[in-house]
Amino acid sequence: MLKHLSAAHAPFTRFFGYGIVFGLSLVLGSVLMAKVPYENEKIEARVALMNTQKTALSVLTDMASGRRAFNKRQARDAKNTLIETTKDIRPHFKHIEMDAHTLARPNLWTNWEDFELRAKNAQRAAKRLNPRSADTLRQSLPAMIKGCHNCHERYKLQDREFTTH
Repeated sequence: MLKHLSAAHAPFTRFFGYGIVFGLSLVLGSVLMAKVPYENEKIEARVALMNTQKTALSVLTDMASGRRAFNKRQARDAKNTLIETTKDIRPHFKHIEMDAHTLARPNLWTNWEDFELRAKNAQRAAKRLNPRSADTLRQSLPAMIKGCHNCHERYKLQDREFTTH
């Protein structure tokens, strides 16, 4: 009889065990992903700037690829966010600031004129984004992506886990 009961409860016990493991994983993941305090306010601002740009660019790429329904107002808002934030790239990086949270390579400051040119190119690409339709967005978006990548490939360290800029 005991053998019969334990066999009948095996699926429940297995499900309960998986639930405990899943719950502990969530708790541990939350603790590991908790915001680490920044040592440097300027770097924190740079991180926030790059995260804002990444979010806006994600909205546009999702719309252009069909992963998200095209919405003209949202696309225009994302474009405006990119225009405003690309203006802020140079002021946010003007002074040499390094700590454990930065992904900026030191050569950014030794090649400042090139960095400024790349930031200006990204802003020009943001201004040229055309959010009138999904088709016009698809046509204009590659230049914006290229503007970001041209700078990142030269002046950004490889991403560390959970870092977005």
